[in-house]
Amino acid sequence: MEDKIKILLVDDKPDNLFVLENILESPELDLVTATSGNDALELVLEHEFALILLDVQMPGMNGYETAELLRGFDKTCHIPIIFITAINKEEKYIFKGYQSGAVDYLFKPVHPEILKSKVKIFLDLYRQQKMLEQQAHELKNVNKELNDFASIISHDLKAPLRAIRSLANWIAEDYADKLDDEGKEQIKMLIGRVTRMNELIDGVLQYSRVGRIREKVEAVDVNKVLSEVIDMIVSPEHITIDIENKMPIIYFEKTRITQVFQNLIGNAVKYMDKAKGIIKVGCVGENRNWKFHISDNGPGIDEKHFAKIFQIFQTLNPRDEVESTGVGLTIVKKILEMYGQKIWLESTPGSGSTFYFTISKDNRVSYSFKELSNGKQNSDTTD
Repeated sequence: MEDKIKILLVDDKPDNLFVLENILESPELDLVTATSGNDALELVLEHEFALILLDVQMPGMNGYETAELLRGFDKTCHIPIIFITAINKEEKYIFKGYQSGAVDYLFKPVHPEILKSKVKIFLDLYRQQKMLEQQAHELKNVNKELNDFASIISHDLKAPLRAIRSLANWIAEDYADKLDDEGKEQIKMLIGRVTRMNELIDGVLQYSRVGRIREKVEAVDVNKVLSEVIDMIVSPEHITIDIENKMPIIYFEKTRITQVFQNLIGNAVKYMDKAKGIIKVGCVGENRNWKFHISDNGPGIDEKHFAKIFQIFQTLNPRDEVESTGVGLTIVKKILEMYGQKIWLESTPGSGSTFYFTISKDNRVSYSFKELSNGKQNSDTTD
């Protein structure tokens, strides 16, 4: 059986309390009464109330003073208050009531149907609020279970992979003189497949965490992010990465924007097929957004594959030619869409590709969220 919803009735006259109780009497309500402001303050600290009906004219602490004190406590500041009074119908007194924290004003004698109607509205809001709180609590628990499950799965899957890789390396080293060229190639392929599977597990975990594990949105200097990303990628000598202009400071999760640049620049490096590879990174302001681009003079992508490359586990090259998990661009797209932004590309086969994406100039306004988890993700992997 569900707990009854509590409403606090405050009036120094017992007859008035009796009238309110008769009007609002219901099996689903627990009507609690107080005859003074002090009594009301004690009760709100002991119970959870969905609504307070508060008389204005009371000896000692009046209704205005009681409401102002209620607004001063974290536990009670959110409780809606309806003032009920027989006098003070002038606008200045009504305005004072709203300043004190009232959400509505009723005058005595109270019309029963009007009172019931107003109370019903606040009770419906209370129920919705409790339902949202319950859903948020359940979602937090589900996220925790998913994180725990992902960690367990990651450990259980990676443990045998580590054993296989160690065994393959041992065979390659200790039996090098006994293996012919085909045998050595098979061992090399086995180690490559194990490495790919390990990266695939990491990629899937990263994808599952986007949107569930959140960092603080903060001012991020893109110039520093790019410097760190380029150092991490360590591109071959025949590939140059040029930053075309000074980058802005954006409001974003630093780990997420690092993942975006690392995947896009890392892919440009990985798939470069020219003797002199050129990768350019730039940014321009467009209305309320920054538009970034990463261009390369690599193999390019046929337009018919534009949608496919953003789908998870999809790659255009055979995995035996280029080690790829097919997760990186999916992560990039999911991160940007989480912020209400977009990514697209322009490409000519044989001439290269340019990936574009937008970031709001002020994500403090364009994006907000509840912290359902305090965890951080610090692992970055390119596709």
